[in-house]
Amino acid sequence: MCKIRIINSVLAALAVLVIAAGAYGGDREFAKIVTAAEAESGFSGVVLVATGGRIDYAAAVGMADSRAKTRITPRSKFRIASITKAFTAVLVMKLFEQGKIDPNETIGRYFPDYTGPGRDRVTIHQLLTYSSGIADESGQAGMLPYRSPLTLDEFIRRYCSGGLTFEPGSRSVYANTEYIILGKIIENVAGMPFEAVLRTEILSPLKMRDSGMARSGRPVPGLVRSYTGGTSGKALTEDEAYLPENYFAAGAMYST
Repeated sequence: MCKIRIINSVLAALAVLVIAAGAYGGDREFAKIVTAAEAESGFSGVVLVATGGRIDYAAAVGMADSRAKTRITPRSKFRIASITKAFTAVLVMKLFEQGKIDPNETIGRYFPDYTGPGRDRVTIHQLLTYSSGIADESGQAGMLPYRSPLTLDEFIRRYCSGGLTFEPGSRSVYANTEYIILGKIIENVAGMPFEAVLRTEILSPLKMRDSGMARSGRPVPGLVRSYTGGTSGKALTEDEAYLPENYFAAGAMYST
């Protein structure tokens, strides 16, 4: 999900500028930086500055939907793509704290129906650290896996059960594969859907009412359309349609 990388580079630079402006203080200085970022680099999104839990400044710029000409607001929701993986990792560690998952156990311990050759060789820790060695078959297939209506089990059998491309634990290669498997393991261990575990363990306790899992056919009020930016940050193209649920625990979340 490459658009996150594009956005992050802009946000990192913007964050440095906003923090620097804090030395001078005032909404006016923050507003100048955000306005300049929109004009000069095509920044589109929400900026929030807080100190000790108190919001000092919040502003939104850009289009939420270029076709409908609706603008982004501070309450707009965005697909957070691979940031979903951070939540998945936290859920695994919550289950570890509860004594329900041992990071040193293999996939087969918690997912006995898994058919890949890594079943009894790849550990939960290796899934968490992208060091499983399981072939990244969904990545090699481009967007096709994310446009095909498949159940979670079908997706895992087809795209997450390939051979081992290197010895588990010997190196780390980023992919969605490991985190989709982890999502299934979370469901098996917790005995409920991933989305319910996410809400019970993280979103509800933290009062994250504007965060959740995106799913085709279930509109999310205030969800911004996703776009991919060019190298200048100004040439935006609307992303082609895909089924967010196929990204599952690796990339299906939205949040403000």
